[in-house]
Amino acid sequence: SEEPSLPATSTIELKKESQTKQPESTEVVSKTEQLKTKISVQFAVKSYHQTLAVLTESFSRIKKGKTIDAKAIQSSMKSLMLSSIAQPETLSMICNLKNNTHSLEQKSLDVAVLSLMFGQTLGMNNKQLHQLGMAAALHDIGMLKVPSDLLEKKGILTFGQRRQIQRHVEHSHYILSHYEALKPLTNIINAHHERYDGKGYPAGLRGNKIPLAASVLHIAATFEALTRNRHFSEQQSTTNALSKLYGLRNKAFESSLVERFIKAIGVYPVGTLVKLNNGYTGLVTQANPLAPSRPSIKLLYNRYNAPMQSANILNLTSKQYAKLQISKTLKTEIMEDSAMTKIRNSLDFNERKAA
Repeated sequence: SEEPSLPATSTIELKKESQTKQPESTEVVSKTEQLKTKISVQFAVKSYHQTLAVLTESFSRIKKGKTIDAKAIQSSMKSLMLSSIAQPETLSMICNLKNNTHSLEQKSLDVAVLSLMFGQTLGMNNKQLHQLGMAAALHDIGMLKVPSDLLEKKGILTFGQRRQIQRHVEHSHYILSHYEALKPLTNIINAHHERYDGKGYPAGLRGNKIPLAASVLHIAATFEALTRNRHFSEQQSTTNALSKLYGLRNKAFESSLVERFIKAIGVYPVGTLVKLNNGYTGLVTQANPLAPSRPSIKLLYNRYNAPMQSANILNLTSKQYAKLQISKTLKTEIMEDSAMTKIRNSLDFNERKAA
């Protein structure tokens, strides 16, 4: 089993909560329910692909030394932010089942989705979420100024090479400072590699000196990186990635924030491929906050790896499935491309479906 040692999901105190407005829980539910009547699944799918298109265009223009459309970034992020509030499961599913292009814009968008989902659970208001989402989407734009051969180098980097890569934070600051609408994001982006123990960069900030939004972004970016194949490290399963994050409490990140992140996305995030103890393979379609290890699962393959003909969805909290357990999480890379395409089509998550 790949089940990590993770924290209990009871109420966790968050020292930094005073930095954000904490609305009443009933008010949050009410506003979310109102949004769900206006924001459809297809709107969320479209907002994801539109934001990706805007980021792709923006990054391409930066590479060519051209200016970017700040208003287009603001507009697309507003739609994505509203979608993250009303349809978080949809966005989580898309991120986990997307085609793995490993592009900077794809990575940045997924970090933005994670940041928005996490920020919402911390009580951030719409203005704070909008700024957080844009900062997350653009946090690594400075990487475009770092030599690609250095970013793709395998093996140990020299001190000078590490410093070159770390300068991407300075590059990001420089690029965004030229746009009035994007300039406020630099306070978040400048600190997204700072560590709770003071061993981060570029300023070596410690503890509460690090802005909350920057800490949220740092955790989201770290989780995204752990669950993605990189040239210098193998992709982790979601549970192993969460376990690694948990091990970085009070080192890279404040303990309470890590625990809140795990609670926010769930031990088995929506869109996670899992193997059950009866040999069947399924896809997590809905988390259960009251029983994190018992989500709802759509069966995809039987114990003989033959595709399931009917779309059976099992709610593991149901008594009839009491003996069923998740034995491990799986990487999407183990699935054949044709199988993943079929899953995306069945869920209407492909770009052509969102038009």
